[in-house]
Amino acid sequence: AVRYAAGISILQAGWVLRLVLAETSNLASTAALPSFVALAVLELAVPWWAERSRPTNWHPHHIAERYGLFTIILFGESVLAASNGVEAVVGAAEISGSLVVIAVAGLVLLFSLWWFYFLAPAGEGLNKRRHRSFLWGYGHYGIFAALAALGAGLEVAVEQTGHDLSATPLATCYAVAVPAATFVVLHWLVHTPVVTEPVSHPAAVLSAAAIMLLLPLAVQWTGVASVIAAIAAVCVLMTTVTVIPQADRRPRLSFGGR
Repeated sequence: AVRYAAGISILQAGWVLRLVLAETSNLASTAALPSFVALAVLELAVPWWAERSRPTNWHPHHIAERYGLFTIILFGESVLAASNGVEAVVGAAEISGSLVVIAVAGLVLLFSLWWFYFLAPAGEGLNKRRHRSFLWGYGHYGIFAALAALGAGLEVAVEQTGHDLSATPLATCYAVAVPAATFVVLHWLVHTPVVTEPVSHPAAVLSAAAIMLLLPLAVQWTGVASVIAAIAAVCVLMTTVTVIPQADRRPRLSFGGR
C-alpha cells in the first residue's frame, strides 16, 4: 500500500508539473511527447513494482467482471460514434443504400465482437493462473484502444456516404479493418494464456484477421459499404465457428434419469 501511495503521488506531481510547464511555455516542444510517454510508462509500472513487495489479495472473478464491464462501455461508445455519424449524414443529405448497409454492418460487427469477447470467461482462469494476471490486465489496454479506434473508424465510414471527406476510400476501410483485426488477435493473445480452456482456434482467429486486412484492397471495385459488410460477415463467421464447438460440448439432458 505504501508503494502504491508513494508511486502514484510522485507521478501525479509529475503530471501537474508537466502541465504547468506546458501552460507557461517552459516545456520544450521536443520534450512534450517524451515526457508524456515517460510519465505514462512509469505510472503503468507502479502496480507491477508495488506487487513485487507483497501480492495484494484480489478477487479474480470480480476483476474479470470489471474489465468486462469496461469493455461493454467501449462497445457502447462505438455504437454511439456510429450513431453520431448516421445523424450527421441524415441531417445533411438523404438516406442512401450505402448508409443503411454501413450502419447495419457496423452494428453486426460490434455485436459479433461483443459475443466473441465474452465467449472466454476469464475469472476461473485468473484464479488458477494469478501469475499471468499482469499480462492479461495490461493486454487489455490494446483491446480497449482497438475498440475505441473501431468506433471512430465506423463513424468515418458512415459520414463518407454523405460528405466529401479528405480520407480516401482505402483509408476509410482500413480505419475499420485494422482495429477489428487488432481486437480479434489481441483478444486471442491475452485470453489464451489465462483461460482454463481456450475457445478460439488460432487458425480461425489469424485467418479472420488476415482476410479483414485484405478486404479493403477491393474497395475500388466494390465500394466502402461492401467492404464494411464483408468485414462484418467475417467476424460473424469467426464467432459462429467458435460458438458451435462450445455448444456441442455442453452437457445434454435426457429422459429416464440418464
